[in-house]
Amino acid sequence: MLQHQNEVQKQALRQAAEQQRHQFEVQVEQQLRAQEMSVDQQANYQMMGLQQAAHEQRALLEQQANQSVLEYEQKKVQDEFARQQYDYQKKAYQKQEEMQREMEKQRQAYAQQHRALQEAYAMQAASAAANLYAHHGAPGVGAYGGPCGGGCGW
Repeated sequence: MLQHQNEVQKQALRQAAEQQRHQFEVQVEQQLRAQEMSVDQQANYQMMGLQQAAHEQRALLEQQANQSVLEYEQKKVQDEFARQQYDYQKKAYQKQEEMQREMEKQRQAYAQQHRALQEAYAMQAASAAANLYAHHGAPGVGAYGGPCGGGCGW
């Protein structure tokens, strides 16, 4: 009986120890899971922070790219405008030079025509005077101061 009682007590102690060991394992397992969850949560927060930083960086780069494209397009329009303005000014300058050359040709032609007319009038006047002298004599010969004595109106 004593031996049986001794065995029952040992068995109760073994069961109590086994129960405590099981509770300790459950407690350690719960602590491990809580720590793992904490590590996972920290990793998730870090990942979210990295994703947000990447998103912000991407947005900044896209904004810079859009700004660069806009600046390029503005510069392209300005360059095209400057080229067109240059072409227009070049054509206007060439047209002005052409008009000046034409005006100079016309001025020279008019001057030559004017000289020719003056020479023709001078020759005509000289010829008329020569004819008049040949017909009436030298001026101042007549009684009234004219070549005909006042009769011809000279």
